[in-house]
Amino acid sequence: MKPVTSRTNAASGNGTSAGFLAGRHHQAFTLMKPFMRQTLKNLAHDNDGGIGIRCQTESVAYNPVTSEKDVKRMNRSKRNSSSCLGNRRFWSQRIRGFTLIELMVVISLIILLMGILVPVYGKIVDITRLIKCRSNLEEIYIALLMYANDNNGQCPNPNVTGQIPISVKFKEALLPYVKWEEIFWCPNDLEKSKHPGGSYGWRVTRDPKTSIAGVRLDLLRHPSKVMIAGELSHGCHKSEMINVLYADGHVDLVTRGEFIRNMSVPLKFK
Repeated sequence: MKPVTSRTNAASGNGTSAGFLAGRHHQAFTLMKPFMRQTLKNLAHDNDGGIGIRCQTESVAYNPVTSEKDVKRMNRSKRNSSSCLGNRRFWSQRIRGFTLIELMVVISLIILLMGILVPVYGKIVDITRLIKCRSNLEEIYIALLMYANDNNGQCPNPNVTGQIPISVKFKEALLPYVKWEEIFWCPNDLEKSKHPGGSYGWRVTRDPKTSIAGVRLDLLRHPSKVMIAGELSHGCHKSEMINVLYADGHVDLVTRGEFIRNMSVPLKFK
């Protein structure tokens, strides 16, 4: 009877062990279902034309006894797989190139912007040169006052009957009082070779009633109306317009005819 009992116990023991293992296998398979479904989705996406960017996810080896730590690791792998899927879609969108229509639209916009900006740039350059010319005349006026301060308040008195141009004589008289010689030329003067004394002519005439040669500017009446220097080339900034320097030091843009008429008006003193 003992052998029979022994075999019966062994059989019952084997049945219990087999049932235990089967339950454990079923539990592990149930926990791995989400991970398997995500893996199949990733493979399907790769086969559907996505970029071959391999995502490094943690793989869980088959283990009959799945612990809580393994479950957390599988959930983390699922999240990593989702992020990699998003990255694949992002890069697949970025590599798409321009179509011919898009390229033509971009070129048209560039041409349109150039057509708008080029005239604006030209105007900005003209305004900058105009301001530079006015600044030159203002600095020349300061040099004239410094010269007058060293010469009893009088302006230079060049000889109008000589062969040397008046502008050259004035420039030579004022050179010691300026920082650089370039201030005697307007940036827009295209005839610099014809103007050895600079771009600006002075109110020095043969008539002493209208000339500022040897005159004290502080004794002039209405100095804001007396033009003492102006550009030799007309149209440097606008048609027939030139920058002129007044006896009070301000600069204005007038016509060439206005400057000539002003130079013929007799000077009045206090």
